[in-house]
Amino acid sequence: MWLENPLQIKLSTGIKREKSDEIDSLDIALYAYRFQDRARCYRLSGKAVKSLELLLSFRERLLHNKHALLVSATEIRRVLQENPAARYIYEQSKKDVERINGEIKEVEKRMLDEIRSDESLRETYDLVSSIKGIALINTVAVLVATGNFTRFQTSRQFACYSGMAPFGKQSGTSIRTRPRVSHLANKRIKVLLTQAAKCAIRHDPGMRDYYQRKVAEGKNSWLVINNVRNKLIHLIFALVKNKQSYQAGYIRPEKIVA
Repeated sequence: MWLENPLQIKLSTGIKREKSDEIDSLDIALYAYRFQDRARCYRLSGKAVKSLELLLSFRERLLHNKHALLVSATEIRRVLQENPAARYIYEQSKKDVERINGEIKEVEKRMLDEIRSDESLRETYDLVSSIKGIALINTVAVLVATGNFTRFQTSRQFACYSGMAPFGKQSGTSIRTRPRVSHLANKRIKVLLTQAAKCAIRHDPGMRDYYQRKVAEGKNSWLVINNVRNKLIHLIFALVKNKQSYQAGYIRPEKIVA
């Protein structure tokens, strides 16, 4: 089976003024015929990776429900402090939030159990999570997005997929824009790696020194954070490729001057 991004097919069809199932089917057939040389056989995710994907999505739904309960109940209590119904809603919401917190912990425990049940996943998890700033959820999201590092050949490809690789626009002498990241991205990965980058800046001396140095040079803080995200991506892929855990202050042998 050849699985293709629907946006890729849509952009290849040109200007369209009408849409129907028949037209869409014809567009898909024409795309498959014209680009046979681009066909890539789809590989199903392993059972453990699929389980991690389901658990990650379930955890996100739990977090969404928790946030919705907590925000609305807190706001009602703040505005209607003397109202008995408002107090009741707040107390019941707190109980539900505590229950959801327990379910989130159970989901995270199941994630670890799934990782430990698969030797390949366990090895990759240990390598990726050895990086300062990369915790359980960051690692699980990367494992799911990369299919345990089988869907992307290079870190640059994954950076593009995550919306962190900057691209510029240039045409002749009149159009020349500064490189910017694209909005076409896996937003889940982007958010989680942003959190990881901020955590790395706080706890990794090398990342912290880099961030402070670039900000002192006048660079925009978000530009520097994006650079840190890219550094983390390149580091993750390098560790997995070389099967080597993260070592703070590591210097490659060719960089050592005798």
